Amino acid sequence: MQERTKLEGAIATIRRLRAAIDDNVGLIEMAEAEIMSEVIAIQKEAETHGTLHTGPHPSARDMFEGVFEEMPPHLRRQRQQGGI
Repeated sequence: MQERTKLEGAIATIRRLRAAIDDNVGLIEMAEAEIMSEVIAIQKEAETHGTLHTGPHPSARDMFEGVFEEMPPHLRRQRQQGGI
């Protein structure tokens, strides 16, 4: 009889834990959906400034400007080889 009571208690505990897990899964899914919605909105806003395929692209000259206080020789040569 005592073993049966322990088993029933263990089963009740498992059921409570399962219910708690199910509740948390729902919360996690809601949080994921909210985060994904935010990410998509931010991505769309960022894409209004252009992508690798569309929008304004910096000139090759601009890519070398303002990066180094003094341009290293290897980049100076690369820039000259590119006709910039």
